[in-house]
Amino acid sequence: MTFTFTPATREQGKARIALDGPSGAGKTFTALTLAGALSPRVAVIDTERGSASKYARGSSGDGFDFDTLQMVTYDPRDLIGALATAGSAGYGCVVVDSLSHFWMGRGGMLELVDAIGQRKGSGGGFGGWKEARPYERDMIDALLAYPGHVIVTMRVKSEWVIGTNKNGKPAPEKIGTKPEQRDGLEYEFDVVASMDLENTLSVGKTRCPALNGSVINRPDAGVAVTLLEWLSDGAEMADPATYLDRAVAADATVDGLRELHAEVARRQLVASAVLHPTTRVPMGLGAFIVERAHQLRAAAAQSATSTPTPTPLADPVRQPERSQHTEEPTPERAVEQAAVEPAPPVDRLPLLLDAIRAGWSDPAALAACRQTATDGGLLAREVPVLDGGTIPLHRMIDGRLGDLAGARPQPEQQSTPGAEVPTPGQWGTPQQGQFASAGQTRAIATAMAAVGVESRERARRLAIVAGIVRRPVLTMKELTVPEAGRVLDALTLVQQMPTDDRAAELGRYEAAAPQPQAA
Repeated sequence: MTFTFTPATREQGKARIALDGPSGAGKTFTALTLAGALSPRVAVIDTERGSASKYARGSSGDGFDFDTLQMVTYDPRDLIGALATAGSAGYGCVVVDSLSHFWMGRGGMLELVDAIGQRKGSGGGFGGWKEARPYERDMIDALLAYPGHVIVTMRVKSEWVIGTNKNGKPAPEKIGTKPEQRDGLEYEFDVVASMDLENTLSVGKTRCPALNGSVINRPDAGVAVTLLEWLSDGAEMADPATYLDRAVAADATVDGLRELHAEVARRQLVASAVLHPTTRVPMGLGAFIVERAHQLRAAAAQSATSTPTPTPLADPVRQPERSQHTEEPTPERAVEQAAVEPAPPVDRLPLLLDAIRAGWSDPAALAACRQTATDGGLLAREVPVLDGGTIPLHRMIDGRLGDLAGARPQPEQQSTPGAEVPTPGQWGTPQQGQFASAGQTRAIATAMAAVGVESRERARRLAIVAGIVRRPVLTMKELTVPEAGRVLDALTLVQQMPTDDRAAELGRYEAAAPQPQAA
């Protein structure tokens, strides 16, 4: 690798602000105040059960104007997708309220590490961190590379201490101690400030000299104005959308993409989350440029009419270091390698699964997906389900088509003389099939929690299950093995849906639940 020093150039930047504090400190209100001053278009990624929407502008005219995305699971990769969508939509400022959930919330880093560590042969907790840590790094990179301003709030661990009240007498006081987030995260932001129950903002770390050491009670838009003045001093810089347009341009070449990738790397935008122009799947800007180079290389190879001259083999005597050691390719060389390596085969399954999710409630769309899977030889491909196993793709599609048609076959009833005919709620007795295992019922409970149906909502859980299996269900223990598999299949697809669509799909299952017959 060649190392080259160049003159330092100051460029305009975007705000990166972190606010932490205990409950009631005013983090959300302050974040919205600053966001509104930083940009006229604000997007809020809400993990606090819609609490930010309580500050939306009402009929009285008070409040803030912003769009919101409510999340119920907090996998770091989901935040990358949300940021890519916000960037593609042109939001000038994104508020993540709060970032702590992606550390300690449902599906967040700590749960990811535990889940990975419990897998057989994973190496326990150490193996869990080894596999999950890159997800967190990618999430942080996506936050820092967002094309607009970013404000995150973080919860803190709270404790009560004996302080002094306004009258000078001892009184209990609630204080925040440590943010609920990994150590060292504060180094990534331009401004890190703590808030207390008096709504006082104390700047603990900043790169903006004008804000250094500031203590502000009930901070207003002036903080954002000061920060904007500092950020606007410098040369204008291109945003990820500009680089994406250059990558998809009709006149793009492999050499040009190599230079583009190097420029993106210099500006530390390789990990910037963008939406793939064709599939609309979130991915890194650098990864898309490499993919585009592979596409151009494959197109050139297909149109070539002459056989290329074979590349001479390296002389093992004259170049021993190349024959004995393979260097890990650097990001800057990724596009260069794409120019000389054949394009990897395209796996159609992820795109097909996206189409299945999009047409989950449309029988015609699912039938078309099945035909596509048949033509592409994908029907037997295994797809993951929430219990940790896999099922063939055709089983997922056919099961869903059966649900939509209401044609799920009921277990055959045995007509043994003297035996009672099972009533609804009694399907799954030994003569109709083996009961679901304890592992399956636990997996169903986990899947329900993953889609936002809490354990205390027992009646709702049973209604959803009844709607999936198309018969009354009085307890999870009466499910048969195939029925439990069908429930897990359905919940797997619900979890992979956009957050806004999950509630509607679960409601559809609830509405379809047959009611137990009166005795």
